[in-house]
Amino acid sequence: MKGRSANFVLGLALAAALMAGGPYLARGGKSDAPPAADKALTAKIIEARSKLQEGWMVWKEEDMKAGRDMFLKLILEQNSANADLCYYAALADHRLIVYAFAAGKQAEAGPLIAEAGKYLEKAMELDPGRGELYALDAAALGYQIALDPQKGMELGMQIITSFAQAESKEPNNPRVALLKGESLMFWPVEYGGGPDNAIVLLDRAVSLFDKEKVADPVKPSWGKEEAYAFLARAHAQKGARDKAIELMKKALEISPNFRLAQDELKKLQAEK
Repeated sequence: MKGRSANFVLGLALAAALMAGGPYLARGGKSDAPPAADKALTAKIIEARSKLQEGWMVWKEEDMKAGRDMFLKLILEQNSANADLCYYAALADHRLIVYAFAAGKQAEAGPLIAEAGKYLEKAMELDPGRGELYALDAAALGYQIALDPQKGMELGMQIITSFAQAESKEPNNPRVALLKGESLMFWPVEYGGGPDNAIVLLDRAVSLFDKEKVADPVKPSWGKEEAYAFLARAHAQKGARDKAIELMKKALEISPNFRLAQDELKKLQAEK
């Protein structure tokens, strides 16, 4: 009970921080914070992001949760609305949603989907031009349909709209193409899904990742190995196992510890 009470209090405090706004509005407004504070916050964001990414790569739930908790703590400490922190909190929720479904713990996904939506909504207010936010929102809604298929028609239109907004706002963002390409693998062909359509977008994502140069240390840079892994999956669905193996090996060249690619490569090689 004590743990639940503490979580409840933390949730109330985080909600208050999000509602309050404040002087430090990363990318969504003018920053009055001194340079030293900016550097300290940047260092903490990088630390939390590394923890989240490490957990995602090795498929370790506790590390993903630890990264998420670090971002939630930063939101609370800032006592202000920060687009980057809201983005990363939502990304952490998205990672944990994927894990929950893969681990057969769908009951844990519902609250995470709701929380991700809250942080994405706030980030959109602060930085409406960041298309990646809309792509993450669309991806989360896809999992909401998986939880409640009766909402398919209603949420399906929202997903299409959100991806369209993402592509309009950031047409050359590789993570927008990646998230949509991943989603298309699970859409019916008659609605524009299926492996053929996914391959088009995932190929584009790989090309965009090759061109991407991230100068801002806080800006997202994740996804290149993921693009190769899902592109491999799409080719595998079409029966092109040799191509899938080649692409999965490329994913592992980028991130040798990428557990998903390791497991998928073993399966593909065993099928030959």
